[in-house]
Amino acid sequence: MKAIISKSVLALSLILSSPGLLQASEAEQHYARCVACHLADGQGIPGAFPPLKNRLAKIASSELGRQYLVQVLNGGLMGVIKVNGQTYSGVMPAQTGDLSAQQITNLLNYATEKLDAENKSKSWQPFSEQEIKNLSKNRGNPVANANLRKQLINKRPELN
Repeated sequence: MKAIISKSVLALSLILSSPGLLQASEAEQHYARCVACHLADGQGIPGAFPPLKNRLAKIASSELGRQYLVQVLNGGLMGVIKVNGQTYSGVMPAQTGDLSAQQITNLLNYATEKLDAENKSKSWQPFSEQEIKNLSKNRGNPVANANLRKQLINKRPELN
């Protein structure tokens, strides 16, 4: 019995340590950029980095919200914002300099599914590569994206 268990443990350790096996998806790997500030569970850090959890699907449920998400990833965000009654003041640098439109698509869809699947409406449409290409034509910048956020909040105050 000990020999069977030892062989099983050895086989499992070889599988887990083999390159290319059981690797995280590419979208998961890119999501690690988000995790650095917003944490793995998307809860964020009060006062520093706002939560993504329970918000992404709501933001992505409108055309303006989808534009905002893509522009913030492409161009960053700067300034004071309020989320769930908590004030955040900081800077988010652009995150997509080396990512293709398909990788951004996968990242946004992965993050929405991981952090906000229960808030997706029945009409939820995943981001498409073509949509990301179109929305990325205006990359914005940290200040312009803060203004875009104000427009979004004016139309959708529940996102504040």
